[in-house]
Order: sequence, then structure tokens, then C-alpha cells
Amino acid sequence: MKTLFLSIALSSSLFAETFVVETTKKLSKQELQSIASIKGVKSAERFLPFGQGYLERLYEVEASDKNALKVLGSHELVKLIEADHDVDFFEIRSNDKTSMDVDDILYPLQWGLRNQAQVTSAQMPNGGPEEKIGKDGQDIDWFETIDSIERSLKKTPAVAVIDMGIDFDHPELSEQIYKNEAECDNGVPQTGQMQDRDGNGLRGDCYGWNFASTSYLYDAHPFDDTGHGTHVSGIISAKRNNKLGVSGVSDKIKILPVKVTGMVDMQGETNKLKYKATSRRIAKGIFYAVHRGVDVINLSLGWPKTMNTRYLDMAIKNAVRNNVLVVAAAGNNNTNATIFPCAYREVVCVGSIDNDGEISRFSNYGGEVDILAPGDQIASTIPTAFIPLKLNVQGYDLKSGTSQAAPYVSAIAALIKGVYPGMDNNEVQRRIYDSALERTDDLKSTHGLIQLGRAMKLKQAPSVKPVFKQMSEAVFNPNNGKFRQLFLNFKNFGSQSEEVEVELSSLVEGVEIEQKYFKLKPFGPGSINAVPLRGVVTDKLAKNYFRYKVKVKSPNMKEREYIHELTLAQDLYAFEDKEVFPIQFNDKAHSLISFRREFSEEIENKRNQDDRPTRSNLMTIETPRGSAEPGFYLTYRLQGNEWKVFLFQMRNGKLVEAQREITLEDTYEVLTVQQMDFNYDGKIDYLIKSVASNDSQGLYIDYRYLNQDLSPLHPELPVVRMPYYKNTPDETPKTTKYIKTKLSNGKFLATPVYINQGPVPEIDQDQDPWLPKDNSILRRIYWLELDEEKSLYAYRTFMNRDFGDLVRDQFKNSVAPAISVNDTGVELIALKAQSEKDFQNGVVKGVFSFGLGFQRIAVESIFDGAQLSFTHLDYVKSSLVGNAIHPVQDLGQKQGNSFVGFLTSSTLNISHLYEGEERRYVYRLDTPYDSLVSYIASFDKNDRTYVFLETIDDILLLEGKDGYWSESRQDTTKFSFLPGKTMSDIFTPMLIKNSGELNPAIYMDTTLLSGNRIYTMAAYNGELIAPASLAVNLPTICGYEDRYCGLEKKDNHYGTFYCTSMNPFENPDGSSSYMALCKRQQNYEIVKLNISL
Repeated sequence: MKTLFLSIALSSSLFAETFVVETTKKLSKQELQSIASIKGVKSAERFLPFGQGYLERLYEVEASDKNALKVLGSHELVKLIEADHDVDFFEIRSNDKTSMDVDDILYPLQWGLRNQAQVTSAQMPNGGPEEKIGKDGQDIDWFETIDSIERSLKKTPAVAVIDMGIDFDHPELSEQIYKNEAECDNGVPQTGQMQDRDGNGLRGDCYGWNFASTSYLYDAHPFDDTGHGTHVSGIISAKRNNKLGVSGVSDKIKILPVKVTGMVDMQGETNKLKYKATSRRIAKGIFYAVHRGVDVINLSLGWPKTMNTRYLDMAIKNAVRNNVLVVAAAGNNNTNATIFPCAYREVVCVGSIDNDGEISRFSNYGGEVDILAPGDQIASTIPTAFIPLKLNVQGYDLKSGTSQAAPYVSAIAALIKGVYPGMDNNEVQRRIYDSALERTDDLKSTHGLIQLGRAMKLKQAPSVKPVFKQMSEAVFNPNNGKFRQLFLNFKNFGSQSEEVEVELSSLVEGVEIEQKYFKLKPFGPGSINAVPLRGVVTDKLAKNYFRYKVKVKSPNMKEREYIHELTLAQDLYAFEDKEVFPIQFNDKAHSLISFRREFSEEIENKRNQDDRPTRSNLMTIETPRGSAEPGFYLTYRLQGNEWKVFLFQMRNGKLVEAQREITLEDTYEVLTVQQMDFNYDGKIDYLIKSVASNDSQGLYIDYRYLNQDLSPLHPELPVVRMPYYKNTPDETPKTTKYIKTKLSNGKFLATPVYINQGPVPEIDQDQDPWLPKDNSILRRIYWLELDEEKSLYAYRTFMNRDFGDLVRDQFKNSVAPAISVNDTGVELIALKAQSEKDFQNGVVKGVFSFGLGFQRIAVESIFDGAQLSFTHLDYVKSSLVGNAIHPVQDLGQKQGNSFVGFLTSSTLNISHLYEGEERRYVYRLDTPYDSLVSYIASFDKNDRTYVFLETIDDILLLEGKDGYWSESRQDTTKFSFLPGKTMSDIFTPMLIKNSGELNPAIYMDTTLLSGNRIYTMAAYNGELIAPASLAVNLPTICGYEDRYCGLEKKDNHYGTFYCTSMNPFENPDGSSSYMALCKRQQNYEIVKLNISL
């Protein structure tokens, strides 16, 4: 059975309560009412009360079920339906010789304005503080130029800070608000009954607007409840020379606060919000800022590619059409990946540098990062009610991140527009880019550190540059290695150019460029031209990325070089060793893929920009143990609480739908479909587990066991029900083992044994009437006991009040003489992997730790549903307290258990237990710049041990022999916004074929965050490699599975919604393959790719 790893739950379900609907035209009241009257539609209203064109055709529709969504989608006035998505957000001392250019008391710490060799100190992930001494000139070129620039302003520039709000009463910011005077009363917000005096539909928007409001009382008050928005605003325009705290870049800039997120998102209370999903709030905020007439929009936030929508895209395009420059933070995960809004070609993307001029270790990087700005240990404002964490001055604190870098660029762009009113965005960008300092690393960003003074003085000139945005992946044909059609765009940000010469060169082994030299005709201002990027993969084991250099030269232009990196992936349908299984439906074809947009194969092959993968509605049947042909199922909810389940299995080279559909009544949700031998007859059976309810029995879990004919496995037990309450400990397929329950007819049923946190059930309580009940909620081993007569499961446990005494009594002689038996404790570690022999005998084994402190022994429990016994694992010398357990595979076919214990972020203890044997390992991470995050898997092969670990940025492979470890790494994509929340590529341990052997490997899935790509990292000749030959592009005609169905509890029950992923598929020989569900020429099919090294 496969184990799925991910760092955080991200809901990507197709169905959401509220949808953004684009119609074919502006709707009349009657037409809008026709949509609102669709059964299941709760409400339908305009997206925003103002705006023309696209905004006139944009509506919010709240629907209660999927049927309403289907009817809505077929409505003649509906052009496009998009779901909401949640988008989260992304010390220092002065030099003794610091010059006080201004009288703000914290100015000596503001190295971003003037770098005077300030010393910054930051805690490293796995070590003490790291100090960096600032370098002269590594700042934004501010203190000698700001006064003259402000004297040259011809208008008051305005920046919209679309963020978490602002502290209006902060003495540094109270006079900096960009007010809507028509909505103000004598310059301050209205009180009492708000009026919409300017007719924009937003009552009382004097100080901006709160799109993250939980009540109409807060709509017109974009207050900051996290400190993030206030910190960003202070960097832009905190008052200067007021003897208080900090100086902003310019206090002549006005701030329009637009609140789109805040504490309500961080605390997971979005149900209180009027607009629950952040993507919709951000889009509204951008449209609103443009409507208010700002010059620049600052977005110190972002969202992954899979959450990008047309309405967010249109919001950015609307800003560009109105000559509003959008500036965005690059993100803080040290990754080169497609992140929005940075990936939009029109957006200025900002990375961070430290005070020594090096790009910050946390900053995202690559060809999508346009410019760099100070982002490490930045002093700025926070709400005065907040307690500062790093400074001892109320209302001020230090923060680090690209969120702090972006406002420097926003402020400089605003000043350029203030000095040169009417200047278009192209020229503003040219001044920012071409005046920047030289880069210290050409790969990290397209341009270097922004320079205020130089940007203002830059003379008009041509400026032709490559545009790397939305050019993140090259798809190649594995048969000849050639790239699919791919173009590199060039744009002239400046004045008329002459002929432009372009030279391309590969910087990696195993990938070549066929055509390296180009001459482009002269560019007009703002014009775009392109050259084909004709690459060839020449080595099967070439890395799965392509790094290349672009040299651009032309008269009147400085010759420049740029470096860009693309990921590489094979064309799925050109893959050589593949099998295609057409899908055969029973009666009529089901809709198996939810397309974001429909793409033909011809369009797919010509496509030059990434598109979000589409979602598969087909779910994979879980195989808890053993192996089976891949099976799938589709669920469909009828009216009320009735569900249909359709099963599909491989038959004679096709994926065939079963002739019989299954109807579930009184059902809230289908939790999982599993396949294994449930009755011990050697044949595959099915289990459908669902949540149901009726008036007589209340809430319960239904277990439906079916044979291959989809008839009840045991006719006398068509459905087994388990009453379900809030504290009922639930079982999951991933952790479940089985005992062998004998039925009254002499047949058998595999019934679950599992670990969960829960209470002692009534039947297992001490029956002494004088003793109080054991009401503790602890980790316990549970099993489901079958009552055949009532067709009911009851959960049971042997870990009651008497359990500890039972263990102590048996092993009291094993306790060290200095320890009292009464002081010892019994700790449950885990259930052991269940061998085939134990499964057939109905035996489940658990591991406990018994003793005190470090004087502990390992104890094994043996349980068959009737008898419980214990044995001392005297060959185990490790202390297993606090360890997690994982299966470990000896490639010599032994099955074992890996006990993993983290001592610190840099030290790992591992014990591999086989029957009668323990293999112990210790690993210590020897770098202060990284730390261990999680254990993934381990394998034993001959005299070597392979351990896969997740660190902050990488997948780490340890290969051990004779007590020594060798290390090898591959980086992964992560994306974090709110503190403590990180989204990551999904990874799963697997085995891959290599010349008749099996090598340990990790399957990687990027479709959650940044791409359409799946690939594999594999152990090979002492290294962890990720070759292009194991990377595959999922075309838009193929769908990915909704893997996140089990990560949130439903409101109407406490059961867990399980699912398993389609990939990687485990073959009977233990190796893995890729599979994809695709729709080609209007027909559905499963494509299986047999991968190998």
C-alpha cells in the first residue's frame, strides 16, 4: 500500500459553495433572476457593484450542490465557471560610525535606505545565529537623492497595499492614507449609517476597503490584525524626520489600504467571512485599487499556479490597461518555481537581498524574479497595540521576507510616476531594471539591486530583454529528444531599437541547442518578438532541468547576458514503453475529467505557456494489502442523501465499467472504496465505506462488503453498521491491520485493527461498581467486533485500566533493580507491518515500550481477536519511546519495520526490525543551514541501507554501509505564506526498475503547486538523481486525481474521507509505473507508462 506525503492540506475540490461566473453579456434583472431560480442556487449577484465590460459580465453564484452547478454550466448565458481558492500569504545593530541623515530614532538600523555596515543576525535552521556585516552601496541609493526627487514631484503618487490592512492611528501613517474624500466626513470615516456618496456600491470607503470583513460594520475599516500590512506600508511611506521611529522611502506617497486577508484566515475561521476564499478577495481588491486611481499596486502575497483563475488574470490585465504598475513579492521558499502573481508577464517580481549584497537564503529566485531589493531584517511600523518581538520600541519591529522587499520597489515606481506623470509602465520598468546594480548571481534574478537615484536620471534608450515568465517547462519527445514547439520572447521596454543579435547556449550536459544564433529586426517601443528554443535531450540520464544562457546585443544597448532554467518533461503520448487502456462504459459515458478549459490535441501540441492541469473525477480504489489490478470508482450524488457508485476494473486490455451500479441510501458521503481478499478465499473483494444516518439509528458508518459480482460478500451481512459519535476512534486504510473473524456459517471476514486516539468503550470498562470510569482519551489499539445478529460493529480495546498492570506483572523481573515496578510506564509505539502469514492466521502484532526513563525494554503484543499475549523483544536494544513506525523493505523480500526517532533537528535514530533481528543506525546532519523535517522511507538492499528524508528545501538520500553515510540531495518546490503553513510537492516512496534489479526511489508530483509534471528521484550509483527520462508532462487533455479529500472533517460527521492516488502504480514485481486518465478524440482512456532507469 502506498503512503502519501504532503506538508499541508490544500483543498482543490471542484465543488465549492460560491463560484465566479462569467456570462456572455451583461444580464438584465430578469436574466439574473433566471440563474438565481435554478434549483440548488442560493444566490446570484454581481461580482462588484462597479465597472464595465468584463466586470459587467462577472457574477458570484452560491450553489448548494453539484447538480445546480451542472445546470448552471449548461445555461445559455454562462460562458465560464471558476471556483474560489484559498490563498495564504507569504536582528540588527548599527555601526558605531553611523551617520544620522534624518532624526528618526531607528534610522541607524535601516540599512535598506543607507547601508552603513550595520550588522544583522539571524538564527540558522540548525545552529546558532549568523552575523552579516553590511557592505557600502548595497542599498537602494536613497539618502543622497530623496530630497531632490521629492522636490521634483509633479503629483502625489498613490500605492495600493493589498494586504492585511493598516493601523490608521499609527503616528507614522495616520497622515499617509489615500482618502476618498467624497466618502469622508471632514477627512475622517463616516460614523453611524454609512452612505455611498460616490455611487461605487461601497458605503463609506473613505480609508479604503475591507474585503476580509466578517461583518458589514467592518467593511469600510481595513484594519490590520496581524502587523503585516502595516509593516509593508511603513517601508513605503512612514513619516520622515518626526523624531519617532523609521523613515519610509518617501512620506510624499499616499497609501490606499485594501484588506484581503488577516487573522481570520490564519486561525482557519473563514466561515465567518463574507468572501470566504482569498482568491476572490484579491481580485476584488485589485479591481477596487484600479477603480480608485492608484499608480502602483503592492502585492506582498501570492498563490500557486494551480489556484490561478481567469478572474485573477483579468484583474491584473485591467490594472495594466489602466497603466497601474503591479509589484509582487517573489516568495520565501528558496525555490525556482512558477508562483503567481510573479509569473504574470506584466508584473514586477521582487526578490530579496541581505545587507552584504547576496540574495537572501529564503528568497525565491530564477527568471521570473525581475529585480532585487532589501528584504532581510527590515525595520518598519507595526500596529501600536502589538508587542514588538525584536525591537524595544512600541509600534516598530524587524521583519524579513520578499514581502519587505516588494514595497521598496513599489515606492520607487510610485516616485517615478510622481516625477513623470503619464509615463507608461514599460518605461517605468525599464528605468527600474536598467539602473539596477550588477547581479551577483545571474541565475537568481534577471536584474540586480534596485537604485532610486539612477532610475530617476536614466536617459531614454532602447532596452530589449528576454521575457522568461510563463516559460517554466520544456516538453520533449523521448524518441528523438527534441523539444516540443517552444518560443523565447523578447520585449523592448525602451525606445526604438536597431537590429538585435541573440545568442543561446546550453549550460548543462546532455541537452544541446540546435539553433544558437538569431538576428531580430528592429523593435519599436513596447514591441515583442520571439525566437524558437530548439533543444535536444541527448542523454537518457540528463538532469530534468535545462539551464541556458541568453546573450543580447544591439547598437545603443549595453550587451547583457541572462541565465534561465526550465524543467524538462517527456511528452506523455510519445513515451515509448506505454500501454493504453480504452474506457468502456456500461450504458452512457460519464464525465470523468473536469476541464478547466477544453483543449484539442492540436492546440495542446502547439501550446507555449503552462496551464493548470485538469481534475479527474475518477477515484482510485485503495488496496490496503496485497496487490491487485488497478481499479477505479466514480460517485454521483442524487437528490437528498442518495448516492450512486460506479466501479471500473481492468479487463482484457480495457478499463471496463461494471454492469451493476451500487445505490447507497441515507448516505452523507462515500468515504472510500477498497479492494483486497476480505474473506480469505484468495479472490479480490470490495469494501465501500460511507457515512449514513437515519432517525432510528442516528449517525453511523456503513461497511458494504462485495464480491467480484458486486453481490454481498456474505448475503446475511449486506451492510455492517457502526454507530458513530464524536469520540469514536476511526480507522484509516493506511494504518489498518486485520484479524480473522469466523462467522456463524463457517466462513471468515477480515475485520479491522487499528490505532487511534480515543476513549475506553463501555464494554471494556472495569465492571467494579465502586471504581470510577476510565474517561481518558489516549492512543490505543482498537478492533471492530462483529455482532452478526444485529449486523453491527462495535469498537473495542484491550488497553483499559487493567492493561498496564497486566504488562507490569508479566515483565516485572525485567525491570532494573533500582526501579520500582509501580513507577514503570507502558507506551504504545505502533502496530507492526502484517505479514501474509499473520494475515492468514488473523494475528496482529503491536510494539510497546516498558520501563522507566532510558531503562526500557521493547514488548510485542500478539492479538487474534480472542487471545492477547506478550513477548519480550530481547534483540531490540534501542529505546523506542516517542518513535514513529514505518514499513521497511529489504529488497531481498524480507518485510520489516522501521522505528524512527528524531532527537533534534539534526539527529536521527533509526532501528530496522526484522523477525529476531535489529539493525541500528544514527545520522547527524552536519550543516547549520538546513534541518531535518520528516522521515519518508527506508530500504535495505544487500549490505547497504537507503534512507529518504525531507529537509527544509530538499529530499535527502542517505546511503549507509559499515556505519558510514554518504549524502545526496535534490531540491523540491515549496510554497509558504502564513506562518507555520507550507504547501509542498507531493512525494511517495517507490521502487524503480534498473537492469533487472529494483532501486529505491521517490515519486514526485508537482501538480499541486507549480506544474503539469510528475517525475522520480532515484538512488543510482551512490547518488540521488532526477533524470529527464523519468519526468513526464501531463497534458491538459489528462486529469489529475483529487488527492486532498481526506484532509478536512465534514460538518455532518466525524469520519475521515479517504482516498489514494493513481500514482505511482505498484506492479506485481514491486516496481512502479505512472498512469494518467486522458480524453482523446472525445474518448476516455487510461495511459500507463512503464518507467525504468
